[in-house]
Amino acid sequence: MPNIIQITLISSISALTIALVLVAVYLIRLLKEISRTTQKLNQVLADAQTVTSSIAEPFSTLSQLLSGLKTGLDLLSHFVHPKDEEIEKSENTTEKTTKKSLSLRPRRFKVK
Repeated sequence: MPNIIQITLISSISALTIALVLVAVYLIRLLKEISRTTQKLNQVLADAQTVTSSIAEPFSTLSQLLSGLKTGLDLLSHFVHPKDEEIEKSENTTEKTTKKSLSLRPRRFKVK
Protein backbone atom coordinates (compact mmCIF):
# COMPACT_ATOMS: atom_id res chain seq x y z
CA MET A 1 0.00 0.00 0.00
CA PRO A 2 1.46 3.30 -1.01
CA ASN A 3 2.28 5.65 1.69
CA ILE A 4 -0.27 8.43 2.44
CA ILE A 5 2.50 11.05 2.33
CA GLN A 6 3.44 10.04 -1.23
CA ILE A 7 -0.17 10.31 -2.39
CA THR A 8 -0.53 13.75 -0.78
CA LEU A 9 2.72 14.99 -2.37
CA ILE A 10 1.78 13.72 -5.83
CA SER A 11 -1.71 15.24 -5.67
CA SER A 12 -0.45 18.62 -4.38
CA ILE A 13 2.33 18.75 -7.00
CA SER A 14 -0.22 17.91 -9.72
CA ALA A 15 -2.61 20.63 -8.46
CA LEU A 16 0.18 23.23 -8.34
CA THR A 17 1.36 22.25 -11.83
CA ILE A 18 -2.16 22.63 -13.25
CA ALA A 19 -2.58 26.00 -11.46
CA LEU A 20 0.76 27.28 -12.80
CA VAL A 21 -0.13 26.19 -16.34
CA LEU A 22 -3.47 28.02 -16.11
CA VAL A 23 -1.76 31.16 -14.76
CA ALA A 24 0.81 30.99 -17.56
CA VAL A 25 -1.94 30.69 -20.21
CA TYR A 26 -3.77 33.64 -18.64
CA LEU A 27 -0.57 35.74 -18.61
CA ILE A 28 0.13 34.92 -22.25
CA ARG A 29 -3.38 36.05 -23.24
CA LEU A 30 -3.01 39.18 -21.12
CA LEU A 31 0.32 40.06 -22.76
CA LYS A 32 -1.19 39.60 -26.23
CA GLU A 33 -4.06 41.92 -25.29
CA ILE A 34 -1.62 44.49 -23.95
CA SER A 35 0.30 44.27 -27.20
CA ARG A 36 -2.86 44.90 -29.25
CA THR A 37 -3.87 47.78 -27.00
CA THR A 38 -0.42 49.35 -27.34
CA GLN A 39 -0.60 49.13 -31.13
CA LYS A 40 -4.03 50.81 -31.12
CA LEU A 41 -2.77 53.49 -28.75
CA ASN A 42 0.20 54.18 -31.02
CA GLN A 43 -2.16 54.57 -33.97
CA VAL A 44 -4.38 56.97 -32.00
CA LEU A 45 -1.35 59.04 -30.99
CA ALA A 46 -0.14 59.17 -34.60
CA ASP A 47 -3.58 60.37 -35.70
CA ALA A 48 -3.61 62.98 -32.92
CA GLN A 49 -0.20 64.21 -34.03
CA THR A 50 -1.45 64.54 -37.61
CA VAL A 51 -4.51 66.48 -36.46
CA THR A 52 -2.55 68.83 -34.22
CA SER A 53 0.03 69.55 -36.90
CA SER A 54 -2.71 70.25 -39.45
CA ILE A 55 -4.35 72.63 -36.97
CA ALA A 56 -1.10 74.31 -35.90
CA GLU A 57 0.12 75.01 -39.45
CA PRO A 58 -2.59 77.58 -40.35
CA PHE A 59 -2.13 79.35 -37.01
CA SER A 60 1.60 79.57 -37.63
CA THR A 61 0.95 81.02 -41.07
CA LEU A 62 -1.54 83.50 -39.60
CA SER A 63 0.98 84.52 -36.97
CA GLN A 64 3.62 85.16 -39.61
CA LEU A 65 1.10 87.14 -41.68
CA LEU A 66 0.16 89.33 -38.71
CA SER A 67 3.82 89.85 -37.82
CA GLY A 68 4.57 90.97 -41.36
CA LEU A 69 1.53 93.26 -41.35
CA LYS A 70 2.64 94.84 -38.06
CA THR A 71 6.14 95.40 -39.43
CA GLY A 72 4.70 96.99 -42.55
CA LEU A 73 2.42 99.27 -40.53
CA ASP A 74 5.31 100.31 -38.30
CA LEU A 75 7.34 101.18 -41.37
CA LEU A 76 4.42 103.11 -42.83
CA SER A 77 3.88 105.01 -39.57
CA HIS A 78 7.47 106.31 -39.73
CA PHE A 79 6.69 107.89 -43.09
CA VAL A 80 3.23 109.24 -42.27
CA HIS A 81 3.63 110.54 -38.70
CA PRO A 82 6.23 113.10 -37.67
CA LYS A 83 9.03 112.02 -35.40
CA ASP A 84 8.28 111.60 -31.72
CA GLU A 85 10.79 114.33 -30.80
CA GLU A 86 8.95 116.90 -32.92
CA ILE A 87 5.65 115.96 -31.26
CA GLU A 88 7.15 116.39 -27.80
CA LYS A 89 8.62 119.78 -28.73
CA SER A 90 5.26 120.99 -30.04
CA GLU A 91 3.51 119.77 -26.88
CA ASN A 92 6.09 121.53 -24.69
CA THR A 93 5.67 124.83 -26.52
CA THR A 94 1.88 124.51 -26.32
CA GLU A 95 2.06 123.95 -22.57
CA LYS A 96 4.35 126.94 -22.10
CA THR A 97 2.18 129.27 -24.11
CA THR A 98 -1.07 128.28 -22.41
CA LYS A 99 0.62 128.12 -18.95
CA LYS A 100 -1.24 124.95 -18.01
CA SER A 101 0.49 122.29 -15.99
CA LEU A 102 -1.82 119.55 -17.18
CA SER A 103 -2.80 118.85 -20.76
CA LEU A 104 -6.09 117.18 -21.70
CA ARG A 105 -4.55 115.65 -24.81
CA PRO A 106 -2.98 112.23 -24.53
CA ARG A 107 0.78 112.33 -24.79
CA ARG A 108 2.83 110.12 -27.01
CA PHE A 109 5.67 108.27 -25.39
CA LYS A 110 8.80 107.04 -27.00
CA VAL A 111 8.74 103.33 -27.77
CA LYS A 112 12.07 101.65 -27.27
